[in-house]
Amino acid sequence: MAVAPSPRFAGPSDLHMHSNHSDGTQSPAEVVRQAHAHGVRTLALTDHDRTTGGTRPQRRAPRAA
Repeated sequence: MAVAPSPRFAGPSDLHMHSNHSDGTQSPAEVVRQAHAHGVRTLALTDHDRTTGGTRPQRRAPRAA
């Protein structure tokens, strides 16, 4: 039986992104904004040695229709 992909997670993904909470140059919110602007529907913020960058962007991420 085939399972249809969830529309929430369908589309381009980037599962390895960094913010300025580790070795990236943009704030976590800017990473989310830029990813969304480029059509990325699913992303993973993979900052090194900390989890502090993910809380606010997760709450502010656009919701799928």
